[in-house]
Amino acid sequence: DAYGSCTVCQTGYSGANCSLYLCPGDGTCSGHGTCEAMGPHAGTCLCQVGYFGETCECSDGNSGNPATCTPCPAGRWGAPACTNYCPGTQLQGQVSLGDSCNIAGSAAPPGFCNSWTGACVCNRTASGIFRYTGKYCQLKCPVEIPIGTTEEVPCAGHGQCQQTSSTQNAVDFARLAVCVCQPGYAGVACQYACPGVTADGATNLCYGHGRCDVNLYDTSGNLLYLGGGGCTCNHGWAGLGCDVACPSGTLDSSSGAICAGHGTCIIAGSNAGSCECDSTRWDAAQGCKDCANGYYGDQCQYNCTDATGAVCGGHGFCDFGIRGTGMCMCSGGWGGSMCTEGCPKDANGLVCGGPTRGNCTSTATCGCRRTCREVSDVTSTVRVDPVYLPVEHVPAGQCLDYDGGYYGTTCGVYCDPWSFVQTLGISTTSAAGQPPFVHAMCDATGNFTCLRDVVRGYWDGPTCDVCLVGWRGDICNKECLCNGHGGCGRYDGICSCFRDDTNGYWDGVECSRCLAGYGPVGSCVEPQGGITRDEDLQSADSLFREFVSSGASVNDPAYQALYQAGRPLVISSLDPDYSGVQLLHYLCLGQTTPDGCINGDLNQGFINSAVVFPQSFTNAQPVLPSATAPFAAWRDFLWFGVTARPHDYICRMYRDAPAFNGAILNHIPEGDMCGSDPTVSHWCCQPLNATGTSQGYTSLVAGTLSEHTAFSFQSTITLTYQNRIFYAAQAFVGGNLTAVIIPVWLGETGANFTVEPGIPIIGMEVVTGMSLSRDRLRVRGTNALGRNVNVNIPGAAIGPIAVQSRRRRRMQTLAFTATTTDEYEQLIRLGGSPDVVCQYTETVLGVTTTYGTYACTFVEERIVTQVYNGAVHEWSYRFYHWAKPGQNLILVATYENEFDATTATTATKMAAMRAVVFEHPNADVTAFEVAPRNLTAANLAATPPNQEGSAVFAVNAADPSVVYKLRLTDLAVTGYQALTTAGSTPEIVNGITLDHAQRVAYLGLSTSVATTIQILLFSVSSMTPQYVDVEGDVLVNVTGDEFYDPAPNNVLCKVGNYNATVGTYISPTTLQCRTPTGIVPKDSCVGEYLEVALMAQPRFTQNQKQVIVTPKIQLNTVSPTFAKSDTATEIALGGVGFVDN
Repeated sequence: DAYGSCTVCQTGYSGANCSLYLCPGDGTCSGHGTCEAMGPHAGTCLCQVGYFGETCECSDGNSGNPATCTPCPAGRWGAPACTNYCPGTQLQGQVSLGDSCNIAGSAAPPGFCNSWTGACVCNRTASGIFRYTGKYCQLKCPVEIPIGTTEEVPCAGHGQCQQTSSTQNAVDFARLAVCVCQPGYAGVACQYACPGVTADGATNLCYGHGRCDVNLYDTSGNLLYLGGGGCTCNHGWAGLGCDVACPSGTLDSSSGAICAGHGTCIIAGSNAGSCECDSTRWDAAQGCKDCANGYYGDQCQYNCTDATGAVCGGHGFCDFGIRGTGMCMCSGGWGGSMCTEGCPKDANGLVCGGPTRGNCTSTATCGCRRTCREVSDVTSTVRVDPVYLPVEHVPAGQCLDYDGGYYGTTCGVYCDPWSFVQTLGISTTSAAGQPPFVHAMCDATGNFTCLRDVVRGYWDGPTCDVCLVGWRGDICNKECLCNGHGGCGRYDGICSCFRDDTNGYWDGVECSRCLAGYGPVGSCVEPQGGITRDEDLQSADSLFREFVSSGASVNDPAYQALYQAGRPLVISSLDPDYSGVQLLHYLCLGQTTPDGCINGDLNQGFINSAVVFPQSFTNAQPVLPSATAPFAAWRDFLWFGVTARPHDYICRMYRDAPAFNGAILNHIPEGDMCGSDPTVSHWCCQPLNATGTSQGYTSLVAGTLSEHTAFSFQSTITLTYQNRIFYAAQAFVGGNLTAVIIPVWLGETGANFTVEPGIPIIGMEVVTGMSLSRDRLRVRGTNALGRNVNVNIPGAAIGPIAVQSRRRRRMQTLAFTATTTDEYEQLIRLGGSPDVVCQYTETVLGVTTTYGTYACTFVEERIVTQVYNGAVHEWSYRFYHWAKPGQNLILVATYENEFDATTATTATKMAAMRAVVFEHPNADVTAFEVAPRNLTAANLAATPPNQEGSAVFAVNAADPSVVYKLRLTDLAVTGYQALTTAGSTPEIVNGITLDHAQRVAYLGLSTSVATTIQILLFSVSSMTPQYVDVEGDVLVNVTGDEFYDPAPNNVLCKVGNYNATVGTYISPTTLQCRTPTGIVPKDSCVGEYLEVALMAQPRFTQNQKQVIVTPKIQLNTVSPTFAKSDTATEIALGGVGFVDN
């Protein structure tokens, strides 16, 4: 059988392996019985009914039986002597052990005693199945009663009852094998048939797709396992008989994973053979091969359900499935992307006025039906019945004269351009065999307007008979070649450029450039004002070699000096007595005498950064105490980083009044540095040669000291960073070039300073920016692939740990890992729109989603901190390049107190941000600085909180720079100026430093001669009144920005070339001036420029805003400029000098 046991032995053999017994005689049992192969009767003949004897050679009633056929009397065996007692009878005077198998007098004994062997032979059915078992046939075999009968069938007719030698009166048939079942049957009484079993055998059990749970026996026929007849299905099959195939494959193929890999097959029960999907996103009815209703996408990762889970709001059908679009097809009267918006109804409750007027569109608005009367005869205009077309306008070319139909929110307005044509008096009669070409149409509200489409032309004017601005040609269907910045002649095409505040001020044959005095490039809406270029600071000395600028510069108002970093260090005088004078200092690192560095390596001593700590910064930083002689501390020095070999250096220079009347060229060797008295030995440099073994590197790479720095001093703002400057360099960490932040601790009570162990930033190769933000140092950079990365280093990682010594502080030795995630970038929005601005990707549960269309790249950041009523407030200003065509720069201002709060949500973070876009070609930000003014309660009450003051930045790295000035309160452009090309060298700004007190910006240029441009940040934008009397002494209110209150009588006003008069400071946006007497008026309305100056050394603005001196009655305006000839019309005249007579 299937378990390797022999079930039928050949004639004459018996035993479990058919090799142990041979029945008496020839083993054939005389042809009247069978030779038992197993059990207690193995090797004996079981005779047919009516036969008996050892070999069944005897038969009942046969007088010819041999003498040996005489049976023994009941209870005896051993014929013919019959001297032995049968089992269960009294045996030689002993007590009976049980009922004999042939109980005398029993009407239906369970068996009989074999007269020749003495064994009990139990009774059998006609088919040969034993009814009893046991030594005395005392145990009844398990039976099954077929349905509809009362007959007890031993072993259900599908097995043989085992003949045992048990003497028990009762046994547990589930533990003792009694019925040995045929293959394909199981159970105590072989009552369970395996699915698929047939009358001729068990070759198709479980229909060939599983394993049947049958009884298991050992080689002696003993029960090892009692089966239940059920099927255990192979993978992919289900049902009681494993006859149901599980769904497999995909929508395109039946081969593949079960349930498409998105679920499991139900094996049993009423749903056997069906799939149970892993998620409700998949459709079980389709074997998890496709999305359930309401889901779409290749992984069913998107849904088209509303907040309540209803598909398409319960008012439509979703195009669902892995090939679906997710678009909702709304039922009548509903619209919107999720069919949750009801379409407008008219006063009668009809959606869109009913089906004859319009229908509901997918946007929940009415698509009103339009009409078109076509020309059907070439010789005349035929007005045919309206043809309704469910589109907003009839497609171009279908309607040759006019269109019309229903309009309005609910399609309740009917418009017929024909009546409008007749109202205008335009002929509706054919001319020269052609129909009249009427240029009227209906607008979206159902009012009449001029026709505008590419086939029939773009028309304008009271009677729609002139071309719309920007179009030309006989039928006004050809676009003007004016770059969208002006109109042109209908027939000659000559451009007339726009020149207004809305469209910009344009010039050129094709209106392709800004009108002189306007910008920026691309919009031309701003006059080149708001910024005044003052005199340049430039050395006339020719003794030093070519100046190499680093772009770093710093203003020192305490000593009226400007430090410009590079090689050499250039100190320019801001003192009027030494205007334009410069001092030049070469640092000869590695040299002990001046002679050793005069002709040294140009790369030795290149200063790439400069820091001066503020002595006082009103309402922006805490006031620092001034040093008193002979004390000198970190705030008394200029600090800078220097690139050199074999080490880079950190240096300081003692600040005192520069001797601008002395020698201008100096060479300072390292041998003359770091004396005990810094007031005598002004210079001191320390090499960056300290190892960082505990930080993961052995030494810094020479020549990698960056120009990017951040600094802090003892204050309530940055306690954990107090008295430190942070520099950036590089080292090899794990074989990779890695950015390292170098903290420099500044002495609190002397001129000493300590270069502390660096902090590696794993994953960042080059630092591109640093800024200090309250409790952390924010570092920006790029990785080995050139991608932007960032990291925030907490103050606890930089500040001193608990163990301190008296002379220096120990630092924690930590490393940080940079990340590419920019939360600011992901939250930028423009103009209140919810649309994502900067493209980014996000992966959740293995599903990657891309948001936004155009990528943003971080450029620059400034952190500005101010204190108001003892509380610290912080803003960040961040520039990004934006890849959207025509949109090049985004500036984001963020109120960090709200953005960085521990309770901040995405919504509150977005509410803390403001963003503006600048359109500018070649928009590389080369320099950027922020100049805040006093913080007020109104600033903090704004949404989001803002600052007073200005920001200045320069763009363009190849062409001459363009300098912008912004107002911090709303990020609006308040000043703009394009620099020029000096000879063949474009003026490119690579550094900006600000004089906050006098509202002056110093622009360092990337030129071979140390050159700094001074620009005034205060400016004039308008004045009231604009017209003033020739007699003079007229009070004029001057409006502008960045005004400040100088020393008394330092507000000067100048009209044209006349003598300046004293003005009055009113507010940061208002001054008052008086016009001088003796002005000679001009004959025309061209006025005189009114400029202002606020400094002790007068520097007047050059904003070119005019006042007009009026000597007589003068007309300025006439309104209206058109009037009908047959109608009396009142005309208003505006001007100056009118009197009531």
